Amino acid sequence: MKVTKVFVVPHVHWDREWYFTCEESQVLAVRDFGEVLDHLEADPDYPSYVLDGQMAVVEEYLRTVSGSRERVERLVRAGRLHVGPWYTQTDEMVVGAESIVRNLLYGTASARELGGVMRVGYVPDSFGQSARAPQILNEFGIGRSVFWRGQSQFSGTDANQFWWEAPDGSRSLVAQLPLGYATAKYLPREPEALRARLGKLFSLMDELAPTPVAILPNGHDQMPIQTDIEKVLEGLRAAFPDREFSLGSYDDALDAIEAYDRDHPLPVVRAELFDGKRERVHRTITSVRMDNKAANAHAENLLARRVEPLLAVAHAVGVDCPRSLPRQAWELLLVNHAHDSIGGCCSDEVNAQIKSRFSEATERARLLAHYHERYLTEAADLPSEGRLGLFNMSCVPGERLVTAEVLTKGERFELVDAEGRAVPYDVIGTREVDPGLVDRQIVAAGHYDPFLCTTVQLRRDVPTVGYEVLGVREVDGARPEAPVVRGGATEFDTACYHVRVNADGTCDLTVLADGSELRGAFAVACEGNDGDEYDFSELRGGEMLLSSDVVRCEPEVTEREHSVLVRVSYDLMLPERLEGWADASVPRSARLGVCLELEFDRSSEVVSVRVALDNHADDFRARLLVPSGIVSRVSYADNQFGQIARPVVDPALEVWEREGWQERPDAVFPFLSYVALSDDARTVAILTDSTREYEAVGEGHDTLAITLLACVGTLGKSDLVRRPGRPSGISVPTPDAQCHGRLDLSLALACVPRPVEDARLGALAARWLTPVDAYQRFDYAPIRLSAPTHPVPARFSLFSQSNETLVPTSVKLAEERDAVLARFYNESDAAQDAAFGGARPVARLTLAEEAADASGVTVAPLGVATFELEGSWS
Repeated sequence: MKVTKVFVVPHVHWDREWYFTCEESQVLAVRDFGEVLDHLEADPDYPSYVLDGQMAVVEEYLRTVSGSRERVERLVRAGRLHVGPWYTQTDEMVVGAESIVRNLLYGTASARELGGVMRVGYVPDSFGQSARAPQILNEFGIGRSVFWRGQSQFSGTDANQFWWEAPDGSRSLVAQLPLGYATAKYLPREPEALRARLGKLFSLMDELAPTPVAILPNGHDQMPIQTDIEKVLEGLRAAFPDREFSLGSYDDALDAIEAYDRDHPLPVVRAELFDGKRERVHRTITSVRMDNKAANAHAENLLARRVEPLLAVAHAVGVDCPRSLPRQAWELLLVNHAHDSIGGCCSDEVNAQIKSRFSEATERARLLAHYHERYLTEAADLPSEGRLGLFNMSCVPGERLVTAEVLTKGERFELVDAEGRAVPYDVIGTREVDPGLVDRQIVAAGHYDPFLCTTVQLRRDVPTVGYEVLGVREVDGARPEAPVVRGGATEFDTACYHVRVNADGTCDLTVLADGSELRGAFAVACEGNDGDEYDFSELRGGEMLLSSDVVRCEPEVTEREHSVLVRVSYDLMLPERLEGWADASVPRSARLGVCLELEFDRSSEVVSVRVALDNHADDFRARLLVPSGIVSRVSYADNQFGQIARPVVDPALEVWEREGWQERPDAVFPFLSYVALSDDARTVAILTDSTREYEAVGEGHDTLAITLLACVGTLGKSDLVRRPGRPSGISVPTPDAQCHGRLDLSLALACVPRPVEDARLGALAARWLTPVDAYQRFDYAPIRLSAPTHPVPARFSLFSQSNETLVPTSVKLAEERDAVLARFYNESDAAQDAAFGGARPVARLTLAEEAADASGVTVAPLGVATFELEGSWS
């Protein structure tokens, strides 16, 4: 439709960091933001300005420039400066649901303090849009979205204005920005120059628009406000007399689009938007700088699944923690979730800062857990002085396999419960510990004898979202023997699998429930990477190296009472230069060390897979291969608050070259905690606490390829096989993106003898990601605390929730009041009732922690529910 009503929207897109540091960005903001305030104050007829929809950079400016807060508040309250709703411009594809919720919680609260929140889900540059975005935005009272990247006809429409519907029925009115957020940057005044600059853009808008309304975004990265915009408007009216131009906001344009929709219904899109047709979405950016990607996944899970629930448990028994402490850790993560930062497409200097923030966030979270576990263990009402606290933040009742370390002076000990009954355990390892590491005062007093650290496993029904403190009593006896390690190819059985460990470093698994087989699982496939920090791209003529073709090793198998540990180690020799993947004359002298540890719980279908890589090679991609034997047209993965089915072969591959797409639509996708292939009878899934990128490969696309590393040395390159044309970003060396050194990744395999709709993968992954933690109270400690004055129960459960179709994502203290919240999403397309035990829900809230329209314990199909729990526990 011909566009006749054009809203010119003044804005700035503020990359907090990219190829420049956040320090440089803050210096620029002092001048640029100040000029925005000056111009708005000097020209009362200038309607409004959009300050990029993120509050972190605004808060930094307010802290830097004294006296600026009152100026900003006046303009925000007058509706002339639009701020929020985000804390940072988040990525939507590789960042977890609870992180996005915190992003909006903190961003909307910060904007409200200044006088108002821009109620638009504004993400002008994020690399793809989650199918759950309308659902999340609606819970914050936001029903509108403006973005650039990801749309194509395969989303359901090629129109750039539509209703976007999440799986639960939530809707958002969308204005997609054809060709981006900078199409009207630095506009000239002269009509001829404007016609030359914008003629093709208006032709594209006429082609895409289902209404006569269009947005012309007047801004760019770190662009100063264009103060002569009224002169530019005069030039636009002269250059395009058949179109009406006015200064306005995104809401002004969306108001006009919504008004047109009343009589001329817009298309409806029900999809994630992750196609690189007119703009790049960089599908394979999810494996760049894998060290940071893995750190992010672990930190998110640590905070949301273990630390925040622990703080809620401590609160319930009278041990409080300032809300600011977990928030400090979250804010470090959120700053890293800006699309360039979490994407990894940045300079090495910036990446070092990102890595440092992940490290600090993780350390803050770890210490919060450590000291609250310590206090609860020491304060427990238990006669024994020696104590071992077990902390289970899962809400599903049942036995757990617990692994714990116990420090003793002597050789043997026993564990007892609060009634003095012995608790059996299995010793899986021992080691001596230098006394100076336990308490330096011991050594200062002249005692040098080492302590004994014993690693044990036990099965225990630890209270859900709670804890149990056991007694530790040293007894006479000899040091227990560790399990025997067997070398060479071997076979063993668990309750769920028959396993053969092969000399080529792989495993053959037979699922005992249905007889299905996984042959050659856990091979590593390597190939040359001619890409950059935005995208993997294969080398023309390059070959692949499969570990099982070249490895001959001696696996180690350790059988224990409750588990079996398989350890496989080998080196892969890779080409010393990129061209060596296509040229056999290039020496293969670059080493990739691989160590796989597979832990089979004898009673569980979940197999933990720990991958340790020692990388000394450049410019390659390594993937872990898990053949499922399942031929399916789709894969299944979780996204924020749900599950998504994606094609194993993207249909856009048939048209992308003919239509001139910006990047090849390979079926490489992100997942957050699980990905699976499934048929009518069974499901094979990979769970993760680290890497979040997969592809279904092989004959029949029956093999899950999980990316372990994607190493590159340049920020942006041109003319890639997967991405023709200009470079993304700029072309600067980034040697740190080769990810040399040690990298530890945490995964798991689950073979479920049921189809995906009955496999309850969300709950399975949540339980695996929430292991039982242990803390030992010992006579010595490097840091002494005052004796507890407030005794707590030796065994305590906050609540349980036994309907495993409802997937837990958060147990936390409310942001602004004294309440404990529990959040679940419904993975099925049928309504589900939460089955609470212990503390009962007393109210339903939105993700924004405000009163919800819904009540009771029923969670709508594919919906998300936040419950406030009653305020007294026993």
